[in-house]
Amino acid sequence: MSHDADKLIRQLSLVAFLMAERRLLTARDVKSNVEGYSEMSDEAFARRFYSDRAELTALGVPLQSQRDEFTGEELYTLRSEHYFLDRLELDNDELAALQTALYYLEGKFAYAEPLRLALQNLALGRSGFAEPTTETAERVRVSAPDYSPELAGRLSKLESAISKQRTVRFGYWSPRRTRSGERTVNPYALRLDDGNWYVVGHDLERKTERTFKVSRIRGDIRFATRRERDFRTPADFDVEKHRIPRPWQIGETVGTARVSVSDDTAWWVKRTLSDAGTVEDGVFETDYANVELLAGWVLRQNGRAAPLEP
Repeated sequence: MSHDADKLIRQLSLVAFLMAERRLLTARDVKSNVEGYSEMSDEAFARRFYSDRAELTALGVPLQSQRDEFTGEELYTLRSEHYFLDRLELDNDELAALQTALYYLEGKFAYAEPLRLALQNLALGRSGFAEPTTETAERVRVSAPDYSPELAGRLSKLESAISKQRTVRFGYWSPRRTRSGERTVNPYALRLDDGNWYVVGHDLERKTERTFKVSRIRGDIRFATRRERDFRTPADFDVEKHRIPRPWQIGETVGTARVSVSDDTAWWVKRTLSDAGTVEDGVFETDYANVELLAGWVLRQNGRAAPLEP
């Protein structure tokens, strides 16, 4: 079993044990009864128990502790009434909207599987989620152009590495090379640009921040060490600085274009192209380096956009 799986089982077992025992518990109680701790040495247990408590607290699990006034021992508890969230009540229309959003995001969203599980929990005992996809949902379902089951697995692994601040190693194919090379990276963020997923992080070999297209990763993504954390994301890191330019903006800017967009398209342009320009009074203004590529984008709108300048 992997190191991550061991830790997950240990932390879940710790939460279950503390919630089941409605009394104050000592560290000895935890070591003796929680899976994953009993076989550890006292030193290893103290280190892991402290790390697990810190991670669970950071996730919002309300672990509480107090010192025994007679023995001086630290006592731990987790009251179930402090742990569970209030019941979320959604009507059928709200659930249908969430279901449609899930189908739309499939293949384009790094957190699609956790979202699916959350929606299934919300929909327990209600029809809809176990049934075939509706025609409406299928009409809005969109997948990234390079989507595959392997891509979904890589996004999940990278998201885990980012949240845990773990260094990863992976094979990477570059168009400039004839073969793949291994990269060692501290991953800072995932971002979706023009339908393609990228991971942004610090390349340890090249000693600089780089952007890697996830679909060009070859083989498995592996944690580089067995440490709990390998790095901390710089406080001044801004993923927007690593945005992949729109095709018409690659190169030296030669001017600003003004494109009229219809009412039902303006909101979509504002939502998806806010990084490329602005929309005011039905006019999309965007800098461009290649007018032909911008014209191609206008033509693909099927009459919902028309050039004003140039």
